Amino acid sequence: MGTAMTETFGLILTILGLIFAFESPRRLFIGLFRKNIPTDFLAQASENWIARLNAAFSGEVQIYCQTSKEPVLHIEGEYQLTDLQKEDATKQREVLRHEGRPNDMHAILVEEPTWQATPVHMRVQTIDYAGIIALRNEGRRPQVLSSGALILSRELGQILLHRRGTNVAWYSSHLHIFGGGYMPPSNQGRDDGKSLRATAEREVLEETKLSLPPEAAPPMILAKEITTGFIQLVYLGFDVPATAVSRVNGNWEGYMEAVPYEALPGLLQQPGWVPSGKAHVLAWLALGAPGCGERPPFGGLAPDQLFNVCVEV
Repeated sequence: MGTAMTETFGLILTILGLIFAFESPRRLFIGLFRKNIPTDFLAQASENWIARLNAAFSGEVQIYCQTSKEPVLHIEGEYQLTDLQKEDATKQREVLRHEGRPNDMHAILVEEPTWQATPVHMRVQTIDYAGIIALRNEGRRPQVLSSGALILSRELGQILLHRRGTNVAWYSSHLHIFGGGYMPPSNQGRDDGKSLRATAEREVLEETKLSLPPEAAPPMILAKEITTGFIQLVYLGFDVPATAVSRVNGNWEGYMEAVPYEALPGLLQQPGWVPSGKAHVLAWLALGAPGCGERPPFGGLAPDQLFNVCVEV
């Protein structure tokens, strides 16, 4: 009798192992039986969540760390292009002028920071967008500083995402969070000073007409979008009032897409995401969905539980 029970138990473990070996069946299994899964199993998201996201988005996104302080920027002059790069950059400026697109100043990392420092210190040099295009045309991926924000409306029960426009350089028509490139001090009269938070605030205002609450201090992460080279400081969970959401406008870069909390689990299973945007939403869930109140109804799952369903343990 003991031998039979042992063999039966071994068979059950084998079947479960086969189920969890494949991505889609695993998610289906959890989706069907998640109400019966012990809470302890689904509430492990905060453990190793950065390593798990880096494994899930390998080759696309790298999250360096969660940070409690905004990085300190050290601007060390202008990035020097070669003669061939200068020639291409001149052509790109004319293309941008002809298309009516801005040629904003940006900043690129010139040395790898110590990511675990508090705060992180970043040595950067300035370059215009045409110069960045010239570098990319040579197959380079300059590490361009950027900042973004995951925004939501607790009052409406919605996470507010950015559906990128059809004419943007990367990931057209894909879902993302709001954000964009840091603009260093310049003679163009429009810049972010030495603050990546100012970048996030400006980008959200430009893309949505929403003003981020100045007193809010949501969690921050530092990450790299490997496919584009963007270095990102991301704020996870700015809450904005419903009255402000009703006045949102888009621009050529895209428009806002309001997603009810209960629709987020299904959306996370769909294609059409900018990889870093999806990774940042999942990071927000791993941290308990800051800003959206007590136990929001993500299809019956708490934030950390939804993270565990979406990301491999």
